[in-house]
Amino acid sequence: LLVTQFLFYLPAKLDNLRVWQLMSMGACLIGAYAVYVVMRGVFSSARGFPKKTGHCAGLYGGVFTLYLLSSMHAGATFINVLPACLGVAAVALARHCARRPIGQTKAAMTFLLACFCASVAVGIRPYFAVFVGLIPLWAAIAAQLEKEKIEWLSTLRFFLLWNSCVALLLLCVNVLPYVVVGEWDSFVAGIQLLRQPFAGGDATWVTGRHAQAILGLDPLSALLVLSWFAFVIIISKRLVAVSRSTDVFPKAVVFDLCALAIIAPLAIEAVILTRYFLHHYAQFFSPFISIGAVSFFILARGAKPRYLEFLIRRKSIAIILSVVFVSGPVSDLKTKLRPAKLDAAARNITRLKNNHGLNGDFLAPYNPHVHVKLNQHRRGFPNSAHTEGVTIYGWWREINVPDKYRLPTDTDEYCRMLDSRGPELIVFFKDLPLARCRLRQYDFYDASAKARLPSDVAYYFVRKAD
Repeated sequence: LLVTQFLFYLPAKLDNLRVWQLMSMGACLIGAYAVYVVMRGVFSSARGFPKKTGHCAGLYGGVFTLYLLSSMHAGATFINVLPACLGVAAVALARHCARRPIGQTKAAMTFLLACFCASVAVGIRPYFAVFVGLIPLWAAIAAQLEKEKIEWLSTLRFFLLWNSCVALLLLCVNVLPYVVVGEWDSFVAGIQLLRQPFAGGDATWVTGRHAQAILGLDPLSALLVLSWFAFVIIISKRLVAVSRSTDVFPKAVVFDLCALAIIAPLAIEAVILTRYFLHHYAQFFSPFISIGAVSFFILARGAKPRYLEFLIRRKSIAIILSVVFVSGPVSDLKTKLRPAKLDAAARNITRLKNNHGLNGDFLAPYNPHVHVKLNQHRRGFPNSAHTEGVTIYGWWREINVPDKYRLPTDTDEYCRMLDSRGPELIVFFKDLPLARCRLRQYDFYDASAKARLPSDVAYYFVRKAD
C-alpha cells in the first residue's frame, strides 16, 4: 500500500540508508515505551502488589520488547518493526482515550493520534486489520471493568468512532492519491492482485515456517517465547481463580492481560494464516510476547511478596537488564558482518562491469542490498522476496496477473522476461533457478570456474552486442 512508499520517501530523497535505520530505531523506542505504559497501567491497578510492581513490569516489558525486535529474524531495521510498534502504541493511546471524554481537545488529539498509528500499522501490514479493529473494544471494556460496570452503548459508540476514523485515514493515505494522479486503474489492478490466493502456505509448510521462526531464536528470545506459552497456560487457571477468590486481581486486570498477551497475537495470526506465514513475521508478536513473558514472571509464584520484592529491587533490575544487553542479539551480529560482505559484492559487480566494458544497468534478482548500495533500480523486475516466491516456492503459479502489471508467475516466464527486457548484466551469487535460464540474448559465464573472477559470484549473464 502507498503508506509504505511514503515511509521510504525520506531515505530515498536523502539517498541515505541510515535515515531508514534511524526511523526504525525510533519506532522500536516508541513500541518499547508503549509496552511500558500499558504494563504500568495494568499492574498499577492490581491491588495487593508492591507499589513499584507496575513501574518494574513496564520496564522489563519495554526492554524485552526492544530485545525481541532486534534479535528475531530480519532485525530491528526491518519493515515489520513499524506495524508492531505502532500497533502497541495505538493500544496504549486507546486505553488512555477510553478513560477520558473524547470531547476535550487534548483527548480528541490523542484519539486522532491513536487512530493514525493504527491506520499506518494496517497500511504497512494489512495482517493487523482485525487486531486494530478490536482495540477499542479492549480499551473500553477494560476501562469500564475498573468501575465494575459495562456500558455497552458507549462501548459500541467508541468502537464505531474508532473504526470509522481508522478507515477514513486509510482511505486518505492509500486511495485518494491514486485518484489525484489519475492512476485509479493501478489501484484496482493492485486490489485484484492482492485478493488472489497464493499457491503456497499449506498446513505442513506453515507449520515448518513457525518451527523455523522459533528454532532460529537465540537463548534469551527462546526463553521469553517459552515464558509466553507458560503464561497462556496459567492465565486461564490462576488468574481467573485468583480474581474469583480474592480481591488481589480485579477482573479488569485479568481481561487486560488476556486481551494483550493472548487475543491480540491470535487476531494477527488468524489473518496471517489466511495467506501464508514467513518466519520474519514473528516480529509482529514481539510486544505481546514481552507482555505475556513478564506477566508470567510476576505471577509464576502466585504473587508472593518475596518474589516480587526480588523483581523490583534495583540491583536485580540492573543485573537482568545488563544480561539482556550484554548477551548481544543475533541480528546485531549479522548487521555488523553485513557491511563488509555487501561492500565486497558491490565491488565485484563493478569489477565484472569493467572486465566486460559495460556502462549500463545490472540486475541481481535475489540480492536487493546490492541495488541499494550501488543506487541501481530493478528495471521493473519483482523485488527479491517475490522473485523467491515465483522461482523457488512457486507461490505465483496460480495467480492471474492483471494486464496493468507485467509480472512473471513462474520461472519460465521470469526467464523470458529477462531475455526480452533484461539489463546488460545479470548476476547470481548462488546456484538458484534463474541462474539456469537459457537466455538467447545473453552470453553465460560460470564465474566460480575461473580464479580471476570474484569467488562469491557464482554465475552471470552479459547481454550480447547488437
